[in-house]
Amino acid sequence: MVKNRILVLDDEEIIQQLLVRTFSEDRYQVEAAEDSDAALKRMKEELFDILITDLRMPKVSGMDVLKEVKRINPHTEVIIITGYPTIETAVEAVKMGAFDFICKPFDLEQMKTAVGKCLEKQKFAVEQLDQAQSQLAQDDKIATIRKFASKIAHDINNSLMIILGNAQLSLMEGAKEEEVRNSLRIIFDECQKAKSIVQRQLKFARHQGQGGKDDV
Repeated sequence: MVKNRILVLDDEEIIQQLLVRTFSEDRYQVEAAEDSDAALKRMKEELFDILITDLRMPKVSGMDVLKEVKRINPHTEVIIITGYPTIETAVEAVKMGAFDFICKPFDLEQMKTAVGKCLEKQKFAVEQLDQAQSQLAQDDKIATIRKFASKIAHDINNSLMIILGNAQLSLMEGAKEEEVRNSLRIIFDECQKAKSIVQRQLKFARHQGQGGKDDV
């Protein structure tokens, strides 16, 4: 079973230890970084589902980290934690793509809930993408069948026109024996061609029924 990956970025070691231990016990794969350089380096090296980052840090702020993480991987969800919350900062963080904005001191259950919702959002996005891809594949299949059916109809109509035309010539009053034989020969050839077209259509239909894709 693939574990969801979480990266914790906080310059306070106690916060790192608390979050790493909490989510490791919940069977997540968790890593910690003590500064933004280390965190962004890991983000470029590996794929993380969630980043939990402090807002205020010595080198780069959590907002700058958020911006860079979304550039590296837009699908990584970011939870910002801070001991200096303001409505303006929270609104700005959400606008920049943060999933949640949690105030310190936070309750671990609150953090677990936020992480769970992040993963639910990602799962839903994957399901929606799968459905869209499945629908596109189905649309392509239908378009292929329509194209093939149109070509079949065109080819059969051509053969029928030739058959009918030669049959009418054969039945015309005063038609010579050689002309009748020639018309019958053409009719026979066109019937063979129509038979071949029908066989191709049946083969195509069987192949599509098995989930394959045939050339048109």
